[in-house]
Amino acid sequence: MAAFRRSRELVTGSWWLTLGIMFTAGLIAQVPATGLKFLWSFIPVVGVLLTALTQAVSSTYSSVVLVIYYFDRRCRTEEFDLHLLAEQVRAEAAGASTIPRSPSLA
Repeated sequence: MAAFRRSRELVTGSWWLTLGIMFTAGLIAQVPATGLKFLWSFIPVVGVLLTALTQAVSSTYSSVVLVIYYFDRRCRTEEFDLHLLAEQVRAEAAGASTIPRSPSLA
């Protein structure tokens, strides 16, 4: 339930935009994929592999659109800054690599 509340908070005020983007991304991914799957169905052995590849590409595209839109909504709603986050992760990684390690017992 917490995830649904968080989702609702992120899209408050932009329900129609969110619906439009998800619908458009679905059309962009599924219409060509459906056509290609139909064509691949006529190829006996390789068609199954091509169908799986087509499905993998179309679902990956939809997932990428969803993730990018999530970060866009988060940046706009919560003033979340990806550049600042990247700098913090880089600083933590640099700090962790400079910490002297204790000698191990051999």
